Amino acid sequence: KTVTVISQSDLDKAKASLSAQAQVAALTELKKKLSTDQPVLDGATGSSVTAFNPSAAVGTQASNFTATSTVQTTLLTYHKKDLQQILTNAIQQKASGDQQVIPSQNGLQATVASLDTTDGTLHLHGTMAAFIAAKFDASTIAASVKGKTLVQARKLLLNNSTISESEISIWPSYKSRLPFFANKITIKIATPHPSS
Repeated sequence: KTVTVISQSDLDKAKASLSAQAQVAALTELKKKLSTDQPVLDGATGSSVTAFNPSAAVGTQASNFTATSTVQTTLLTYHKKDLQQILTNAIQQKASGDQQVIPSQNGLQATVASLDTTDGTLHLHGTMAAFIAAKFDASTIAASVKGKTLVQARKLLLNNSTISESEISIWPSYKSRLPFFANKITIKIATPHPSS
């Protein structure tokens, strides 16, 4: 007659296998709760087994057993828009007063530089693609072209080294001059964005 007895090795293998499955499931479930603006930081996830309960103890005569495992899983994430604002502010401090920083829609990355779970300290290394452009004041531009003819306004804007191109439209179309009051002129400024 062959007698099968539960060994410590059996329990250890079951604990390792079951806990690994539970950790993957818990991490997947946590990620589902995050928005697309919240990427998970690589190297800043962790799991620990808080309970393992087998139906049979070591030395029990049995050919099989069941077990439950409870895990605690943590991950660290951030809001892309918050990191982008922090990096934009940092770059803006380095730019001259007549320049503005325009962040790219892509190219934002963050990696863990250091993590201390004992005191909850996290240092990130962030990178971002951005475009440095001249600052524009819509009211100043409007004031400079008020009352001008289309030809005069186009020439004035063309001579502005910070403006690469401009388009002027007047309504009603039969008018030949821009309004004489700057507050009647609508300025829309389009700044080129970096591609990456």
